[in-house]
Amino acid sequence: MEVICKSENDGILCFDTPESLFKWNGVGNITPYRHQSTYKLNNFNWNKAAKRPRTLVCHDHRGGYLEYESLQGITCSSLPNEDKEHQIPIYSFFHWWYIDIFVYFSHHFVTVPPVVWILAAHQHGVLILGTFIIESVALFNQCFSDDSITDKIVSSLVDLCKNMNFDGWLINIENRVDSVYLDRLEGFLKKLRRDLRDNVHNCTQVIWYDSVVNSGKLRWQNELNKYNMRWFSAVDGFYTNYGWTECHLQQTLETFYKNFSDDKSLFDIYIGIDVFGRDCTGGWECFKPLELIRRYNFSAAIFAPGWICETCPKRDQKISLFDNSERFWNLLKPYLFPHKMFSKQFCTNFSVGFSSECLHFCSEETNNFCMKNLNIQPFYLSCTAFSKDLKPGILINNVGMFNLFLCNILIEQTDRYLEMSYKSSFPVEFVIEVSNSLNVEHLLVKTKEKFVEQTEGVQDKMIKFSSLGFDFPNKLRVVKLVMF
Repeated sequence: MEVICKSENDGILCFDTPESLFKWNGVGNITPYRHQSTYKLNNFNWNKAAKRPRTLVCHDHRGGYLEYESLQGITCSSLPNEDKEHQIPIYSFFHWWYIDIFVYFSHHFVTVPPVVWILAAHQHGVLILGTFIIESVALFNQCFSDDSITDKIVSSLVDLCKNMNFDGWLINIENRVDSVYLDRLEGFLKKLRRDLRDNVHNCTQVIWYDSVVNSGKLRWQNELNKYNMRWFSAVDGFYTNYGWTECHLQQTLETFYKNFSDDKSLFDIYIGIDVFGRDCTGGWECFKPLELIRRYNFSAAIFAPGWICETCPKRDQKISLFDNSERFWNLLKPYLFPHKMFSKQFCTNFSVGFSSECLHFCSEETNNFCMKNLNIQPFYLSCTAFSKDLKPGILINNVGMFNLFLCNILIEQTDRYLEMSYKSSFPVEFVIEVSNSLNVEHLLVKTKEKFVEQTEGVQDKMIKFSSLGFDFPNKLRVVKLVMF
């Protein structure tokens, strides 16, 4: 198989050989991808992310390019019976505000993120990367035997990012490299990084996975050290292997400050955590290595969080994707740094892509999932945040105050009003937090009309309040939802 492209409109594309990659550049099937992936990178500020430890998620789930990741989605009843009995059949991701980079990973030579993942990541301000992986000496030599071939690969990788609107590449070389090719490999990394910045945008990322050392031997180091730092010099980020200990973190810290403190950031080093627990603590205990990583102020790379759907729960358990997702990410939240919403105008119905509850395995219902329909998610997320039939919207069963959105939205003197329109089946109030350099104001926004439940149980509301009393410049920081 040279090219995976199930149909012109499925939004799924990858390559297994350089020939297929070069051939793709000359055909017309770019058009549907250009149309489908034009979602701009919203709510993104790399200057903020550059000043704190980051979180990268590397998505490796059941081989990748699954049918439900297509633009058409899938009818859940069409899933194989063994999937319904032994695994949660569909994986989706909801905690976008808590991560900075999403990598779509597979073992194809060139892995392009499906369009639906590009849409989901970009509307939440998350960079999304594809994967360039070589796992044989023969394929490596084919790619790096000549400067003209290597340059052509760079050009193809840049064109893919530019035309399909994603943000860079994870580079994973999983074979020994002959010494005659080492300089060409380094040149490839530098050129790819430079050309992405020049032709896509200036926050693109090339991230090197800890595999080949400076001499060309395949030796996973589990740290940044003198044997592999050559590759870190050529790229934006360094992603360590998973078998590290605290001693490896200390060595990485020492190597960084001796060699890179002038032109790199400590946050450009992503310490790997394999959720499957291969060579490290994983599963529900991933918070333990993450806590240690943050103690040293490193960024983190969380590999294969789709584990929450692949752990084969017992048949008599009613565990859904939402239950497992809430449990897993709530354990990590103390060590994550959520980024904020910057867009002044946005609209969401909080859809997660499902037409109804098809997430419990053994389900006999016929329901549809289309990830393309995923909308902006709230910062407040739990398994109770979604209604049982999974219609668009969120369900909150408890009274209290919940952070709906964390914001960093500039309020200018020309902004005479702030408006929020919403639909709710119960009375709610909102608290907004507005701050400037001197003080913080909390404004309770009440609806003046008497609440009247409509036949369908949902009431349209609009909140409009003056911003004339604010001191400028000012920023909207938090939108809180109050249930009573």
